[in-house]
Amino acid sequence: MNDSVLFLHGTYDDEHIPFYKKLCRNVVKIAVDGGYEFFRKADVVPDMLFGDFDSIKLPREKLPEQIEVMAYPKDKDKTDGHLALAYCLDKKSEHIDIVQPDFGEPDQFVGNLMLLNLPRRARNRDYRPKVRIINAWYEVTLVDNAVHAILGGVGDRVSVIPLSHRVSFSCEGTKFDAKNAIMLTGETLAMRNIVAADEAVFKISGQVLLMRQFTEARQG
Repeated sequence: MNDSVLFLHGTYDDEHIPFYKKLCRNVVKIAVDGGYEFFRKADVVPDMLFGDFDSIKLPREKLPEQIEVMAYPKDKDKTDGHLALAYCLDKKSEHIDIVQPDFGEPDQFVGNLMLLNLPRRARNRDYRPKVRIINAWYEVTLVDNAVHAILGGVGDRVSVIPLSHRVSFSCEGTKFDAKNAIMLTGETLAMRNIVAADEAVFKISGQVLLMRQFTEARQG
């Protein structure tokens, strides 16, 4: 297995557990500190547990023996999520899902969004991992001079938020198609578009956050 899924600390609603369990198929399953709560509720054993254990509710001595524990001090210069993602990048994971089940604390939310830029700094020509933040309501992907396709998402809302100073983007299969539109950092031209076809394609020159909000919360 060369794909990974990281479960961050947050509230995992019972109705969304089946959706999250699907993300666990045929991947390395990593609990990030309080993200172990998902595995407890889903009755799934993770492969690894990362963190300083300031938010995990289950005492470490009661963890299943087969879990590999990566323990860190509470006072450190990286978040638990950062450390877990860096580990996956070192192992050359091709697809990495970061499950952030709710908004949580504002600084953590924004910091986790910026983690999407970490693979860009770590990758080389032979290694271009696909990383996204996902929960039952939305997913966020960093697109960097690439084409991004959404399949089967009719009705989903999509926003393209420029990170580069100047971004050129085209999109088709949406309510508001565009061709070689130009955006500068801070502009909202490409926010809240709607997927209108079985395949929507976004061509990006520059770096953007592409945020897709599902029409209904995923429940399985």
